[in-house]
Amino acid sequence: MDIYLKHLVAAFYLVDEKYFSNNAYSGNWREYDDKSKKEYVQFVERVFAYELYYQFRKIMEALPTNYKDLVLNGEISKNGFKNIYKSNTIFPDLVLHKSQGCLINQELFIEIKTSPLINEESLENDIGKLIIAVGETLKYKNAVFVCINYNYKSLLENIQQKIKKANYSNYGENHPNLIEKEKFKLKEETIRKIWLLTETNGLESFDKLFKQQRNNQLKINI
Repeated sequence: MDIYLKHLVAAFYLVDEKYFSNNAYSGNWREYDDKSKKEYVQFVERVFAYELYYQFRKIMEALPTNYKDLVLNGEISKNGFKNIYKSNTIFPDLVLHKSQGCLINQELFIEIKTSPLINEESLENDIGKLIIAVGETLKYKNAVFVCINYNYKSLLENIQQKIKKANYSNYGENHPNLIEKEKFKLKEETIRKIWLLTETNGLESFDKLFKQQRNNQLKINI
């Protein structure tokens, strides 16, 4: 496994569970008595993302020779897509790269999701960004979808549906958030560079998830 993927996984498991979610009260709770307060759970993406950034930076500082020409940036814009995309800009949660204006040493492109509710449009949008990241435009070596607080089975089924929709060809044909006119192919070498990282199953390649789905379909057909 790529060393930077290993370090990302290590940083992920160093994030304490208290950063996965937060208990809070809704409304004007300071004016209520204890019995009237309505407690709920917040799933704030940035809280987790900042702690993951911090843990990753500690690893980078402990191993400076491995990160001599690299920087870890958060929520930095990536643009210049030759007008293929409506917004012409995407904002990954974290990237490990040499610099903003350079395509050398594009190591990790990271998208993070913390809400247990799966939003179909948002999921397709995120997978689209991961595909863009490892494509010919941005040329990242690996893209990682970090998902916490999800029901793993439901998440996996939804991702597999998106992979099935891609079917290694014309992914994004009906992708209103990112794709405008042109189409691009989801090739095998592309999907091998995309990963899912969860607290339950660790790091898994999208290629493996696709093969699982394909094998399950074969069993059903048999």
